[in-house]
Parts: sequence; C-alpha cells; structure tokens
Amino acid sequence: MATTPGDSMSQIWPLFLKKAGLRESDMTIVSGDATTKLNAVINGQADVLLGYVMDQSMKIKDATGKDVYPIKFADYGINLVSSGIITQKDLLKDNPDLVKRFMAASTKAIEAAVKDPKDAAQSILNAQPEGWKDRDPHARL
Repeated sequence: MATTPGDSMSQIWPLFLKKAGLRESDMTIVSGDATTKLNAVINGQADVLLGYVMDQSMKIKDATGKDVYPIKFADYGINLVSSGIITQKDLLKDNPDLVKRFMAASTKAIEAAVKDPKDAAQSILNAQPEGWKDRDPHARL
C-alpha cells in the first residue's frame, strides 16, 4: 500500500480499514510524496495506493497500459465531498444575488464541460498555455 503521510487520503484510511474489516498490520506500507506513491505502483513496488479515482488511476493506466480498478470509499459507506465551492456566511447574507449568479455560472460551465470535454480542456489551455509545461508527462486531460 503506497501512501503519502498526512495527506487527505491518509486521514480517511483508518475509517476505511474499519469499514473494510482490515488492519494496517495486514499490509506493508510504502510512504512517499505523491509522485513517489504513484511510481511505486507503476513500477510494481506497491499493489495499491491511496489516491483520487479521477486522477491517479488514469495516470497508472496510461503509464502501464494495464486496467486499473478503483476501490471507492463510497462503496464502503464513506461518502466525501471531493471538490466544492466555499464562501463566507457574511457574503451569503450580504450579497445573495452575487452567490446565486456565481453558482449559476459555475453550473453552466460544468454542464458545458461534461457535454464537450475536449473543448473544455482546450479552454483551459487557451487561458493558461504555460500551465501544461508543469504537468506530469503521464497525465492526460
């Protein structure tokens, strides 16, 4: 099991073990930063990693050509918010119309990205053309 100590996944790990009926002593833990963790699985030094389904599973498949099977926390009754929009209570109270318009625009953007993911990815690159240079070469949009 490859982990990154102190990251968000490792905070959930004890609850997952309990729900799955496992103990950490049932496995060998390999620790490192996010890249080390990913490489441990790609290179066969670990069989499993704690990571995000929408990110690391694709990187592993791209690098190895092997199918990846994500084990989701939700399958064990652990339902989490992965990404969200957060605001202050004062803004909600003082400017509810702004929040309403922002949420409407955010929803519209997400729906458009789902409808045409390639165009959404191109929009990101158009807005931030240099951002691609910092991406992992195994990553894909």
